[in-house]
Amino acid sequence: MSRFITNTSLILVLLAAVFYFHCADNSSNKSSDQVYNPLGKKGTPNQSFLYQRTYPNNSFPLEVFEEKLAEIKYNSTNTKRGPINFDANWTLQGPGNLGGRVNTIAIHPTNENTVLIGFSNGGIWKTVDAGLNWYPVFDDQLFLSIGDILFDISNPEIIYAATGDPNMGSMPFVGDGVYKSEDGGESWAYAGLKQGRIISKLSQHVLDPATKVIYASVLGLPFEKDDHRGLYKSYDNGESWSKSLFLSDSTGVIDHVVDHENPNIVYAAAWDHIRNNKESILEGENSGIYKTTDGGESWERLRSGLPSLEMSRIGLTMSSTDPNIIYAAITAKVDETVCIKEGYQLHSIVKTTNGGEDWFEIDTDEESTGLPCNAMGSFGWYFGKIALNPENDNELYLLGVDLWKTTNDGDSWERATTPWWQEGDVHVDMHELVFSPIDNNLFLGTDGGAYKSENNGVNWKDIENIPTVQFYRVAHNPNKSHLYYGGTQDNGTVIGNQEVKNHWQKIFGGDGFKTAFHPENANIFIVETQFGGLNITANLGATFQTILNGIEPTDKRNWDMPYIFSNGYSNTLYLGTDKIYKGEIINPPLNVVWEP
Repeated sequence: MSRFITNTSLILVLLAAVFYFHCADNSSNKSSDQVYNPLGKKGTPNQSFLYQRTYPNNSFPLEVFEEKLAEIKYNSTNTKRGPINFDANWTLQGPGNLGGRVNTIAIHPTNENTVLIGFSNGGIWKTVDAGLNWYPVFDDQLFLSIGDILFDISNPEIIYAATGDPNMGSMPFVGDGVYKSEDGGESWAYAGLKQGRIISKLSQHVLDPATKVIYASVLGLPFEKDDHRGLYKSYDNGESWSKSLFLSDSTGVIDHVVDHENPNIVYAAAWDHIRNNKESILEGENSGIYKTTDGGESWERLRSGLPSLEMSRIGLTMSSTDPNIIYAAITAKVDETVCIKEGYQLHSIVKTTNGGEDWFEIDTDEESTGLPCNAMGSFGWYFGKIALNPENDNELYLLGVDLWKTTNDGDSWERATTPWWQEGDVHVDMHELVFSPIDNNLFLGTDGGAYKSENNGVNWKDIENIPTVQFYRVAHNPNKSHLYYGGTQDNGTVIGNQEVKNHWQKIFGGDGFKTAFHPENANIFIVETQFGGLNITANLGATFQTILNGIEPTDKRNWDMPYIFSNGYSNTLYLGTDKIYKGEIINPPLNVVWEP
């Protein structure tokens, strides 16, 4: 645990100095006064972080960033003091009950009690007792964004981890290649592909692991064009890698599947993706599905029955009984004439029964099937996965804001989790669905942690209490010195301490930011949501009301808008948009009057 505390202190410093996290736009508690950046959606904070630090250039100083990570790590592990140079011990306050964003889940091939979870920026955590206890196993590394985890089928003590966040595609959620463990994930060694930066998937042929062949989908550095992207292949269990499929300097591979009867047949989903100050590409002419029948020596693009438009992210899944049956979920940009919410939505789900020679659409029409056109919430590039029950080719799952399920090949769809607008057992925003190789139980990774279902998604239970929630801001209540407040990604504003480490309370929704406390009245404090939504309470958070009257709605607001209480006048506030405002609390806290 001491290693975890050391790395927690490292992460807190980075949060304060560098990190911004991604947006959540699906909470019912958001302030109606907030102004959305035209880029909007899940990419907003990361894109803002990137643009502000690279303008007018395109490149982010990644080498400097990596040097600073190494410097902080060294100070944390080789000196007595914390990374911000004071001699205090760090103690974990929580929360364990509010999960972080899970990108990948790996289940031991012969022991379901052993599970590894990879987080968007929380490293890898392991359990050997079916989730009763978890511990971190990847904290010694510089980059803690995990894209995929793969157990070696012939020897599950060997595990591979791919770094970088496939679901974000911006700084600072990049990685530094593939890592390999030979002791069940307890320790790791670098295994190549550092320049790939985001490794989205690893796979091994299930019937012939002795060939030592591993495939890696590589997205590359998301904000710069380079040649370190495509599908890579290793012939020696990750000791060395060669590029198998390369399409362009702005086209990566987001997904792939390997024919489980013929290791020379591979299908790859390519994705054109570049985001910087001068380009914003989320679809393109190279985005599509490609196939090799000779182990990657040559490739053909599959077209028959596939959409002819420029596609965005594509997810693939293959039948476990017949490798000629493959489904693909295709995301594309749509306008309001196509869906109630414009943006990147599910364009179609297509299926082939002859190994990709021909494809046909399965029904996703909302009226006839019940699957809403905005199941991807207009930011479909953030999701993109599709999963097929290995014991039932008719049971297909689509991962979006909610988890959707069909048991009749698309004739009808139903939610397999609680709707996003309800407070339910499962957090919104789905990124991973895997089936246990032992008893086919479902394991689900979301923006708010990991879950397990033993009855095909009818009921779910939270399987982890891992403290990897992503904080924008932390605060200490001067009026109640035992309580800590935090503004979190997709979990709102939360409150707690180590005495209730696994029972922190969520007091406001949206993405949470700064909490500010009235200097004289312990009952009054303010919470903030993205783009400067401010709400005040006079009863310790039992109720809130907005306090943005007088702020021009056309003002440009930062994702993390600054505001403070005056040091000299307890009812005076200041905030900054592209102007400076002064506010006075009148008849606290019924109203705040703002003047620029």
